[in-house]
Amino acid sequence: MFEGFSLYMIVLELKVLSQHMFTRGKLVEMTREISESEKEKIWVRALVITEVRKQGDDRRKFLIKRCTISQNSSDEAEGKHLIVDICKIRPSPPRDLCAEYSLNDYVEVVVTHGWRKGRVTEILLENKYKVYFAATKEDAVFNYTEIRLSMEWLGGGSWIRAHEVFSHT
Repeated sequence: MFEGFSLYMIVLELKVLSQHMFTRGKLVEMTREISESEKEKIWVRALVITEVRKQGDDRRKFLIKRCTISQNSSDEAEGKHLIVDICKIRPSPPRDLCAEYSLNDYVEVVVTHGWRKGRVTEILLENKYKVYFAATKEDAVFNYTEIRLSMEWLGGGSWIRAHEVFSHT
């Protein structure tokens, strides 16, 4: 009896926390596919406008406004209002004040439209890093100011460093 009650309380607590994370005016990130052939996704900054409720639909959805990271972006979707399911948004990750990354660290690098996930494969001079992208089997060089650690949101305000099986072929 108490196990079921404890689980109910945890679910209720997570629901209350998530209600406060996605309130009007909160900056969040939404996932977006950038390559249909590789199913690669990036995280894009967005602003919560309001929660959208449809009769008979118990899924939580939000009206959001997309924001790009790059100041010189010509992204036609910037400022566009979208209705997004809760499973496609997350709070903005905690600020990463890391100025150094290690080999094989999972990172996200800033690209024109958002944050793209990759892995550090080489440490270069002058705070630059070579990052490999598994979805496209490409790599590129980035300055440390364009990189953040890749974090996975567990819900309820908890974040962990991203880890995954990554084959470099």
